[in-house]
Amino acid sequence: MTEKTGSVPNITTSSTSTGRQFALERELAQLTRINSTVANLIQTIKFTNTSVDKMNDSSNNTHILLDQWIRILSQTNYTNSIIDNRNWHGIESNKEVEDENNEDGYELRLRYERDLLEQLKDIEGDNAKLRDRIEKRDDERTKIEKRSKEIGDRRRRELGLYR
Repeated sequence: MTEKTGSVPNITTSSTSTGRQFALERELAQLTRINSTVANLIQTIKFTNTSVDKMNDSSNNTHILLDQWIRILSQTNYTNSIIDNRNWHGIESNKEVEDENNEDGYELRLRYERDLLEQLKDIEGDNAKLRDRIEKRDDERTKIEKRSKEIGDRRRRELGLYR
């Protein structure tokens, strides 16, 4: 009897060790798949990092080109305004032309100031009209709110809710 009892645990131990070996092999296969997935993830991150660096360089280059384009457009606008200015005669060294331009410039500035003063008067008039309209609306709104409060108070008194 002692022999049978001793041999049964051996069979159980061998089947347990076989099951354990199988579980370890299965876990090893899962870890191998995980390692492979992690390696692929690392490669993808490296590729993405390279792509982001390229995009950053492209963005910086675009920013530089846009700044240059803005300077070109600004210079173009300035040149067009000079060409369209009838009072601009270019750079001349003749003293008489300079004196004449100074007098014309003074007249132009006076005319410009007068125009600005007229525009200011118009704007101030518009502001006064708007101010009056706003005050009227505020007055109407105040009257409506007051009337609404009076109606509400009267209704509460009628219902016996007013203290």
